[in-house]
Amino acid sequence: MTIMATLSAFVIALCFRLFARSRASAQRVQLTIALCLAAATLFADARFVLKYRNICAQLQQQMHPGQ
Repeated sequence: MTIMATLSAFVIALCFRLFARSRASAQRVQLTIALCLAAATLFADARFVLKYRNICAQLQQQMHPGQ
C-alpha cells in the first residue's frame, strides 16, 4: 500500500466520523467533496499500482535472474 492510499483511507475514515457530527449543510457538502476526492485518489492509486506492478516485477527479475 502506498502513502497516498494510506492517507486517502485515513481521510475517508475521518470524513465518515465527522459526517455524524456535522449539523450545517455547508459542512456536509465540504465533507462530501473531501470524501469524493479521497475516494478518487484511492481508486487512481490502486489503478496505478496494478498497472505498473508488472513492469517493476520484470525489472526486478532482470536485476536478480537467479531468484
